[in-house]
Amino acid sequence: MSKKNQKVEIQLVNSKGVLEAPIIVNKIIKSASEWKKLLTPEDYLVARKKATGRRTIPTAYSSNTKTSNTKTNTTNTTNTTKSNTKKNGIYYCICCDLPLFSSKTKFESGTGWPSFYIPISKYNVKTNIDKCLDMIRTAVSCTRCDCHLGHLFNDGPQPTGLRYCLNYESIVLH
Repeated sequence: MSKKNQKVEIQLVNSKGVLEAPIIVNKIIKSASEWKKLLTPEDYLVARKKATGRRTIPTAYSSNTKTSNTKTNTTNTTNTTKSNTKKNGIYYCICCDLPLFSSKTKFESGTGWPSFYIPISKYNVKTNIDKCLDMIRTAVSCTRCDCHLGHLFNDGPQPTGLRYCLNYESIVLH
């Protein structure tokens, strides 16, 4: 199967925030120049080049955030919030708008990065081994577009004991 024809299984949420049945879709694959047109320079470095994001909410993301719409291949400015510990909603991938985490599973980890104890769907995030920085960690990425989201640790709260430690630059709250 060619790289352009890869399929992945994901789950979307309906207008009421309820998960729909899993579906098979094409994996989103873009060139570096295509991603650079859709993302801010900082978002590109974190989401596509796997840089570590800032530890606090960047003030530029409190409103009028640049977001992409992969269905129409457009970039627009909207009044969404990247991440806010007090707002309810669903956190989506900054690159492909796939629902990833619910604010209901977000918790204060004390790290400065947004932390969640479970993804919205097991289909929407994937993990792999990250051996950079002379340590072995578990990287977390978006299933549909391979956006680097952050890392997974085994020091989270119950009921899972997991901490999905994400980068603000990789997610957007709707």
